[in-house]
Amino acid sequence: MPREKRYESHCPSPSCSGGHQNRLYQIRERPDWLPEEYVMKEGETLYRCNYCGLVWTQDSSNRPGFDAKPIGSYENSFTRLIPGYRIREENTSYYWNVVREKRFRGKRRR
Repeated sequence: MPREKRYESHCPSPSCSGGHQNRLYQIRERPDWLPEEYVMKEGETLYRCNYCGLVWTQDSSNRPGFDAKPIGSYENSFTRLIPGYRIREENTSYYWNVVREKRFRGKRRR
């Protein structure tokens, strides 16, 4: 019997191939390299992928990488991302709503 498809925490960058759960680092305090004009909202958490350096925020109630809002990358210095940077499809709630709907439709037909 096939396993049910479910979200597994990983880096939201579409080009990152090694940012699995053990490589995602939650930043607990505001780092000195984060630009001053960037203000984190209440209930947001800051994450960094230790594999590719992507930095993003997300709702603190979500699993790492899910519905991420990328803000830049950090290797030796912080670099902002181009506006409109898209995360990989599997890291969005839209994708999982479609998966859930297909699963529900499949169960109704039986």
